[in-house]
Amino acid sequence: MTEPDGRFYSVFYVDADGRTKQVKKFIGNGRDMSERAARREHARIMDGVNKQRGSSARVLRGHTFDDAVN
Repeated sequence: MTEPDGRFYSVFYVDADGRTKQVKKFIGNGRDMSERAARREHARIMDGVNKQRGSSARVLRGHTFDDAVN
């Protein structure tokens, strides 16, 4: 998410005290980083959030990389 002044934020929800809470985390300034780098950082943050919530994809055992690609 980009603000009009060029700052990048990651917006997501976390479970806190039995309630769902919206969090807005500053990633960086547009003059210091590219939009692509900001999106990559947002994806890294969301991986952590999804792991905490238990909503990450299951790892399939017994499959090779070739199986996953096909």
